[in-house]
Amino acid sequence: MTAAPTAADAPTRPVVLVVDDDPLVREILVELLEDDYEVLEAPDATAATEQLERHPVQVVVCDHDMPGTSGIEFLSLVRRTHPLVQRLLLTAHTERGMLLDAINEGGVARYLQKGDGFERVPAEVASAVRAWEKERAAHDAGRELAVLSDHVRSAPFLARRMDLATRSVGRLFVAGTVALGVVLVLGVLVLLGLYVLKSGLGIDLFSDTHLGDLIDFG
Repeated sequence: MTAAPTAADAPTRPVVLVVDDDPLVREILVELLEDDYEVLEAPDATAATEQLERHPVQVVVCDHDMPGTSGIEFLSLVRRTHPLVQRLLLTAHTERGMLLDAINEGGVARYLQKGDGFERVPAEVASAVRAWEKERAAHDAGRELAVLSDHVRSAPFLARRMDLATRSVGRLFVAGTVALGVVLVLGVLVLLGLYVLKSGLGIDLFSDTHLGDLIDFG
């Protein structure tokens, strides 16, 4: 599977994908759009899918009457796999049922009639690019909000962990202080005992000359 395009791969201009099995139609659309956009071409849904996987496309302009997968079927797939991509349908027909399918299944925001001479294409594509920018901004804001919400939900847990850690450190400090106090008390008692021995028996325990006297006395 082709790796999804990354931010480093993004071109400086919006990318428009033109899908039509008629090479003349593709040529006309490319000439109309190439001054303002990076324009990609595909003769069918299969090639168009490959283009979507390779490039960060903002707008798809797709013919309805194509061999194999129809335009509505392809745009329905785009809606599921690349929901932010704006979808425009080219058609020579205006049957109500077909247009409803385009809206309901393909999520088509606009349809363009080939009989109009394509003069509406640049304006409609520009509008679609603006819609993509708004949806992308909303999508990014929603993702940041979700991350912030996760942090907020995890805050009580982190606070409890910090509280437990603080209490543990506090208990260790108290235990260490008590142990140090006991050692100091024992040290004082030892010194007092030595002082009593020295005062009462006249023996300097720290002198080597009196160690024998202490032993004989015992």
